[in-house]
Amino acid sequence: MILQSGKQTERQLKAYMGGEWHMYDISAEFNKFYRNKVVLRSADQHKLREKKKLNISRLKSGLQEYNEEKGTSYKICEERVQGSMAMHTVVQNDEKEALR
Repeated sequence: MILQSGKQTERQLKAYMGGEWHMYDISAEFNKFYRNKVVLRSADQHKLREKKKLNISRLKSGLQEYNEEKGTSYKICEERVQGSMAMHTVVQNDEKEALR
């Protein structure tokens, strides 16, 4: 069926669809795009979590060394997972800068 522009198109489409308007469900396409292009893959999110753990470990070691040198008792009170990491919605960019 070839559609023309304007009112003619509307009549042709209604006739083709049995006189009713039908809405197409493209949610599967949106979900596919979201999974593949927006949210960072779970394996990559895992890499980021490992980097976070490594950085916290380095910070704790540095604080321990600092405390010994300066006679202080600084410490990390708590480790929190926040924001998009906590919500599992970390977004990716084309360059994947966070994974370097």
